[in-house]
Amino acid sequence: MLNGDHVCELKSSCDCISVYIIDDHQIIIDGIKKWFRPSRDHIDIVGSSIDIATIERNGIPVNVNIIILDLYLKFTDPIVNFRYLKVHYPCKSIIILSHEDDLQWQQRMLDLGASAYLCKSASREKVKHALEFVAHGGRIFSFNMLDKTHPKTFNFLPEMISDSLELMPNEKEIVSRFMKGFYPKTIAKETSTTECNVRQILFRLRKRFNVHSNIQLAIEIFRQSHPISSHSCPGLHSPDVNVAANYIL
Repeated sequence: MLNGDHVCELKSSCDCISVYIIDDHQIIIDGIKKWFRPSRDHIDIVGSSIDIATIERNGIPVNVNIIILDLYLKFTDPIVNFRYLKVHYPCKSIIILSHEDDLQWQQRMLDLGASAYLCKSASREKVKHALEFVAHGGRIFSFNMLDKTHPKTFNFLPEMISDSLELMPNEKEIVSRFMKGFYPKTIAKETSTTECNVRQILFRLRKRFNVHSNIQLAIEIFRQSHPISSHSCPGLHSPDVNVAANYIL
């Protein structure tokens, strides 16, 4: 579980993802702060607030990249809160954090322009990867939402990976499943290989594309591909693009 500070600001390193937390449970804020160190994780929690009123008075630091927003803040409306932040801080990405694991709320936040929706039961690894993915321009919502009936997403299939990337068929299968949010164990089972082999292939591809994480690999392959789809492929920073589920490795 996540474990949280009123308004506490630190100086963020320029190579870090700078994060501001808004949550009315101090234990949640404190827990996220304990999870990340700028020197180790390149994630810097530069400030926090327990309500929107504090932000209206004091503002949010200019250097913040991502705002983590509790869906339900006491005595306020979630949509009003989100719209306030979007109007006053349009260049900052917003990740919704909530105990509410409801697809309708995810849909509403997606339509309003949120970059991700995470449950408070999410592990440190999932929160870290979400922050990294959003910082690189991606959007992360529940896997259940990634279906063909949703007009603002498309299903990333192996054949959507450009031939110019010269990936082997098994590499395409692994990458496409990874981009859907599957774990190596599940990918190995579905592709009749071993988990170790899946991890080795992802490692080789990271070296080949000169990236340092699987998230960066997914984004780079997505960027360089020209998906065969009934929808045109949106740009990586388009508000209508979803390239991963909330189980990104």
